[in-house]
Amino acid sequence: MQTFLSEVARRLCEKYGEELSSLTILFPSQRARLFFTDALAQIADRPLWAPKYIAIDDIMLEISDLHSADKLRLVAELYRIYSKYHTEDFDRFYRWGELLVSDFDMVDKYCVDASRLFRNISDLKELEADLDSLTPAQMQIVREFWQTIGDEASFSEQKRRFLGVWRTLGTIYDEYRTHLRTLGIGYTGMIYRDAVERIASDAPLRLSAERYVVVGFNALSECETRLLKYMATNYHTDFFWDYDDYYYADEVQEAGMFIRRNRSALPADEPVSHDNLRNIRTIDVISTSTAVAQCHHAVALLREIAGKDADGRQRPLDKDTAVVLTDENLLMPLLYALPEELGKVNVTMGYPLRNTPAYALVERLIELQTHARRRDDGETFYHVDVERVLSHPYIVECDAQIIADIRAEIVRERIFNVPSEKLARSPLLRTLFRATNDWQSLVEYLRDALIAIGGMPT
Repeated sequence: MQTFLSEVARRLCEKYGEELSSLTILFPSQRARLFFTDALAQIADRPLWAPKYIAIDDIMLEISDLHSADKLRLVAELYRIYSKYHTEDFDRFYRWGELLVSDFDMVDKYCVDASRLFRNISDLKELEADLDSLTPAQMQIVREFWQTIGDEASFSEQKRRFLGVWRTLGTIYDEYRTHLRTLGIGYTGMIYRDAVERIASDAPLRLSAERYVVVGFNALSECETRLLKYMATNYHTDFFWDYDDYYYADEVQEAGMFIRRNRSALPADEPVSHDNLRNIRTIDVISTSTAVAQCHHAVALLREIAGKDADGRQRPLDKDTAVVLTDENLLMPLLYALPEELGKVNVTMGYPLRNTPAYALVERLIELQTHARRRDDGETFYHVDVERVLSHPYIVECDAQIIADIRAEIVRERIFNVPSEKLARSPLLRTLFRATNDWQSLVEYLRDALIAIGGMPT
């Protein structure tokens, strides 16, 4: 069966030939770029220059005069605005701030009228008058939501805080966007909205390429739709939609909703086949007793798929075979179970940062500082935190003999709170076991600790 990307690669080669390098191709993911490049290499019968690959984010940044900022900076700037209306410590606000930035991002990507979205609509009469565009079912959902909040006179403290925050969200949203604009930065949705507003204003624009190919997108936000319509009107743009007739042609199938909308607004000039789901295929459902058993059975299936060569040796697995995990906790057991002779395996899941030793190390260092005690005669650290830091795999082999002596001494002398001078027996340990006073010194401490550990010989 020919894959979607290989068919797109073949059609582009047939249409553009030597001019393939003049194309700029938009993909929804980095993985799609890799497999498309591989498909091109298999089709090409001579060396050729690959097209340029770009993301929609890059085009939005090209049009907008704003620059993207990292998440920490965005949350910190939001806290400046939020603090004008509510009193809350930054460490408690941070997770809530991430959610707010994410919500503002969605508001802007879908070009929602924020002044209406963030209104206090607890008055049902106001709700019915102002939201008459909603369907009866949607109206009922909103009514039930505000009815669960109840009468304001009987609010609990949590409900009062919720309503207090809700009443200021519209103002915070407006001031936050204004503040970011003065800094010349924005979150992704703000940059998207700024770009499409510039397009709508007929401002003079010039994209960096002349020929674009849009491949494999499905659900588009309002900003993405407006951008692609602009590109289709003002630039040579080909669209390749990845779908199957099984759900596209049947309007009862919700899976085809976005594709039907996209194809209506942005027709594809270069059709590809869309009937793969009706092909005969085999699906095996296998029961296993544990999650680890799943991984070992998956490895057995991969060995069977890869097969053996004429000498009876295991062949490496090809890239056309993918392992799709539904639980990220299965990733590490699977990776440990994979034999070297299978080579590189295409596993469709990233590795969460939370599971890395580096993340665990930072957590242990923060706990060490959290439980540290400061006295007139010096600083002490809780023995459990000291043991967890010294036993971390990044540290235990650094100054191994000194660390082993310290750990044995703590156990032998039954030391509950370990003085810092007992721990500071090497430059690394002096860096790790010093107390901090505030968040600025904690940031400097973590930076110095990671630099010191990273500089130790392995």
